[in-house]
Amino acid sequence: MPVFFDMTLYNFVPVYLAAIIAALIVIGEGRSSREQVRRIWDEGMAAERKVLRKPLLMLAFLGIGTLSGYLLANLEYQILVPEALIPDLTLVNLVMLGFIMLFFVGFGEELLFRAILQNRIIKKMGEFMTTGNSIGVGIVLSSLVFAAMHSVYLSVEYLAYVFIVGLFLGVAYQLTKSLGLVSLIHGAINLFLFSFLPYGFLRLF
Repeated sequence: MPVFFDMTLYNFVPVYLAAIIAALIVIGEGRSSREQVRRIWDEGMAAERKVLRKPLLMLAFLGIGTLSGYLLANLEYQILVPEALIPDLTLVNLVMLGFIMLFFVGFGEELLFRAILQNRIIKKMGEFMTTGNSIGVGIVLSSLVFAAMHSVYLSVEYLAYVFIVGLFLGVAYQLTKSLGLVSLIHGAINLFLFSFLPYGFLRLF
């Protein structure tokens, strides 16, 4: 992670913003890519509109996303035991951390690994496999790449954890087509992992 600011949290913004812009440029290249992007976008927007039009469904998504993130963060904390990314648990710091983790880290990684990579693998595998098998391969391969990106921690246990989280997010995305839901889960994991848990709050173990 390049260092642009004294406070480590702020470094996520330029790094993930650059990754999001690069991903959007790459997937927009070529006619077939644009058609695939439009299909993925239309499916995603239909899923998000469905949630937004139904308050109970929206509350369910928010609850499931936050609870899943909280539970997974507790597991991850047991493996990594990271330090907090904010100096204290004031509302301003929590909002700032939550915003960055949801809209930059969560959205950026889910855009790349679920909406782009997983969908493209499924499409390519679908050319010579049955639909069900290509979906499974897409979820597994994108989860392996997702885990490989976290190999900097040099922990087999952590890689296994990230792979399982990738499978969970991949299945959730495939079932709902909601980039918002998987971004929320991802963002919630990081929010709890780098705020409450290092300060000793909300730990399950």
